[in-house]
Amino acid sequence: MICFYYYTIPGGLSLRSVVAGQPVSGPVPSSLREWMGSAMSAPSRARNLFVALLLLGVTAVWGWTFVIVKDAIAQYGVYSFLSIRFGLAALVMVPFARRLSRESWRVGLGIGVVLGVAYILQTLGLQSTTATNSGLITGLFVIFAPIWNRALYGVRTHAVTWMQVGVSLLGLSLLTGGVGASFVVGDLLTL
Repeated sequence: MICFYYYTIPGGLSLRSVVAGQPVSGPVPSSLREWMGSAMSAPSRARNLFVALLLLGVTAVWGWTFVIVKDAIAQYGVYSFLSIRFGLAALVMVPFARRLSRESWRVGLGIGVVLGVAYILQTLGLQSTTATNSGLITGLFVIFAPIWNRALYGVRTHAVTWMQVGVSLLGLSLLTGGVGASFVVGDLLTL
């Protein structure tokens, strides 16, 4: 999905692509189709369509993995499944490990511990919640990212971003059934 937002510059409004991060020169077009037609050649549009379809495919596969993982942990158990999953991933990464500095290993180990705990909690949560709830709760990172960015690093979040966070929260609330939806221990572990 290609996302755009408006921002103010001294001459008025300008359109900025979230993906490319580049301002669009000239007046703001009346429609996205008009802008797409004027800003890109046919090969660029075809390439962007291909990239958008790939992104859609990645999103579909990501969502589908929650169902697959739920089935897998029913057969293997949480810790056995995660051991196999990340053991295979570690084997794939062995050829690249020799290139890393000692500092990279130190930082990577810290990140790996945090990520490992997160995967364990998420997968334990998936045992007692639905794949849908697990995926939607995991999707909350979109909402938490600007909050943690502000809390940990002091980065100011633009009003437009807060509006986008609000719309995301509303969408997640509607998809999960709102406030009256039942909340199980697996949801809390995933969160």
